[in-house]
Amino acid sequence: GYCEALLDESSNKSSKKEDFLKTMSNEANRMSSLVKDLLSLTRIERIEHSPPEEEVNLIEIVKNVRKTCKERKFLSNTKYKFSIPKGKIKIIGDKIELQQVFFNIIENAITHSQSKKPIEVKLMSKLKKAIFVVEDFGIGISNQNIPMLTKRFYRIDSSRPRDTGHTGLGLSIVKHILNRHNAELNIQSEINKGSSFSITFNKL
Repeated sequence: GYCEALLDESSNKSSKKEDFLKTMSNEANRMSSLVKDLLSLTRIERIEHSPPEEEVNLIEIVKNVRKTCKERKFLSNTKYKFSIPKGKIKIIGDKIELQQVFFNIIENAITHSQSKKPIEVKLMSKLKKAIFVVEDFGIGISNQNIPMLTKRFYRIDSSRPRDTGHTGLGLSIVKHILNRHNAELNIQSEINKGSSFSITFNKL
């Protein structure tokens, strides 16, 4: 708020001052996101061994995530394709936490994709399992880095700028939420070809 107000006042002043205020605003936003993610991670770790009890429809949840992707400024300029079946796919879960998981994985794919091909988001039902998949056609991840992705603050490329708004906690939050849901995360990737993140749930 304060930085944005100063930016408005400085619109007719030097570009150097404006750049400085933009940097301040970006850092303030980044710190705010970091605090929110740390609080979220702490809460989830505290209840990780207490499984949810609510019956939820994954199709409805993924549709809500698709709507969020259309509304978020960071995602609005990115091409992505959702494949969502009709009907219902029910599991025991926490609706808010699952939305966070799906959004974090999609956002992660968008951040690391440098391809003109759209990111593909799929929800599938196979026998007693429900599978959520996000595929990108970007820079890929080396095999040695894959096990590290869900660790706190881990960054594959430390040379990447910090102004993307990411805290390095997104996939760590994903891991702990999925542990609580007794769900399995599988990551496959190939350098310069892309990555696939799939989550397998037990259906009702």
